[in-house]
Amino acid sequence: MLVSFLFTPVFVILATPFIKPFRVKRLVWTYLIPLVPLTCWWDGLVSACRAYTVTEMLAMTDGFVDFDWKADRVRIQGTTAHLPYLVGIPRSSRVSNS
Repeated sequence: MLVSFLFTPVFVILATPFIKPFRVKRLVWTYLIPLVPLTCWWDGLVSACRAYTVTEMLAMTDGFVDFDWKADRVRIQGTTAHLPYLVGIPRSSRVSNS
């Protein structure tokens, strides 16, 4: 998953001519001065580095005892990538027996 951001500039370069509405400025910032592909690449790199593991997400929830926490990863269909998720359910929302 971490490597997929490497191809972002290629995808940006290929997709740019098809973005509507057409703007000459977009072509300049994509092809002549490749600021758009580099910015998208940098954003992908930083986002990948900021992603939390399941263990890290559960560690962040240790102090929140009013919730039941569940963290896991779901496989993204058709890829080898996984999407981590964190769900907190308030304990007060449980059905009580009283």
